[in-house]
Amino acid sequence: MPANEKSADRVGIIAGAGPLPFIVAEGAAARGLEVAVAGLEGIASPELPSRCEVFTSIEPGELGACIEFFRISSVREVLLCGQIDHSQVFAVKRPDELMRSVLAEADKRAEKLLGRIADAIEEHGLPVGDIRGYLGRHLAGEGTLGQVEPSDEILRDLEFAWPLALRFVELNIGQALVVRGGVVLAAEALEGTDGMIRRAAELPGGAGRRATVIKLPLKNKDPRFDLPVIGIDTVRAMADVGASLLVVAAGQTIIVDRPDVFTEAADSAGIAVFGRCLPGDN
Repeated sequence: MPANEKSADRVGIIAGAGPLPFIVAEGAAARGLEVAVAGLEGIASPELPSRCEVFTSIEPGELGACIEFFRISSVREVLLCGQIDHSQVFAVKRPDELMRSVLAEADKRAEKLLGRIADAIEEHGLPVGDIRGYLGRHLAGEGTLGQVEPSDEILRDLEFAWPLALRFVELNIGQALVVRGGVVLAAEALEGTDGMIRRAAELPGGAGRRATVIKLPLKNKDPRFDLPVIGIDTVRAMADVGASLLVVAAGQTIIVDRPDVFTEAADSAGIAVFGRCLPGDN
């Protein structure tokens, strides 16, 4: 269908790297919606055109052209999804006027840049939607997510660490902690969650069996498009160091691999995965 032909119902996706744009596109199709994708050139998967009704490739600095594409495509809302390395934003060689205004602000933290991009899209008359409505089973639920149940000893560590993790993410430094036996072994920084897990294992005594990993969304991130992600790589990192429990925010965490494959990997490694609601989400 040509981009300028009125569709019955269509959503737009600004696609970065990784599997998330595919997951969201499939979720939209499952709801009976057509999909128009603006794939970020050099970042988005080259396989995306075959998974949507309308596709265009957009340079990361062409925010105005991206908005115009979605207007012509008659989308009812725009969804932001996929990985974009922070350094790629600043490597944009020819930002258009709208993107220059986004980059002109002093605060260059990733969540602030994404927020300003979303604001610019909405100021031009296009609502920015919430990807959680398109994730289906890829959105982590509440309770035990696999077959392995956490032991009472592990649950005591969870109760010790949960309020600390909530305070940590309020600082917007990192999303995750590793704890064991009532001690915080590591807090996530620039290396990311998997790197933090492996760093904890290098400490005297290592992360070891019975360690717990808690991963939560940063306080200032917009849940419409900026959610924590877990997948098999995190399970593998935990298995390599002997960690026993992964705790995530129920309803606010994306499982990027097929959920059944993810839980099977955790079960095989003897790792319990547990979704817990954040305060106010019950």
